[in-house]
Amino acid sequence: MDISTQIMSKIKPLKYFKAYLKSGAYPFVLEGNSSYHQRLVEIVTETLTYDIATIYNVPLSNITSLQKLLEIICRMD
Repeated sequence: MDISTQIMSKIKPLKYFKAYLKSGAYPFVLEGNSSYHQRLVEIVTETLTYDIATIYNVPLSNITSLQKLLEIICRMD
């Protein structure tokens, strides 16, 4: 408890929590907030297209369907 109290007296992590929820902690957030979402989309697309398609031999048509499904899931509130 003493250590956590000392840390909390010096830094306020909750002050940045809303920004963290919005932009996460991926290293490319350092490139700037304006490009963060575009980079995130690029990384997800690259992962689906290259990693999943290659490792599991998934046809490109299925990857496209998977991308659409992921987009629908991400838009749900």
